[in-house]
Amino acid sequence: MKSTTLMTAAASMALGVAMSLTASVWAHGNRASEPAQARPPATAQPGDRMADMHSPGSMELHRIMEESKARPMPMTGDVDKDFATMMTRHHQTAFKMSDALLKYSKNDGLRALASQMKAAQQEDIRK
Repeated sequence: MKSTTLMTAAASMALGVAMSLTASVWAHGNRASEPAQARPPATAQPGDRMADMHSPGSMELHRIMEESKARPMPMTGDVDKDFATMMTRHHQTAFKMSDALLKYSKNDGLRALASQMKAAQQEDIRK
């Protein structure tokens, strides 16, 4: 791989990590005052008794993650090819999750992060 492609991938990964951490801190910070029993379990599935406690947006994010995990990703043994394949999948999933957030979220800060991440991921997927 060209060094500029690797630098771009590294910068994109750093941006993704920063956005993920920001979103996580924001989400957990806003829920810290809720009693634990009032929070829906992270593993609720559509059709579960607790699933109706999830918002449509949360269920969509969960569906996207499960769909991504279910797709096979055979390894070639070539670290460069495997890295590129795995990062492409990761970016495709992040792109879909950004779309879901933009559809369901009313938080301007997270919407801005999702838009920035979507633009960065889209550029990386094309490469």
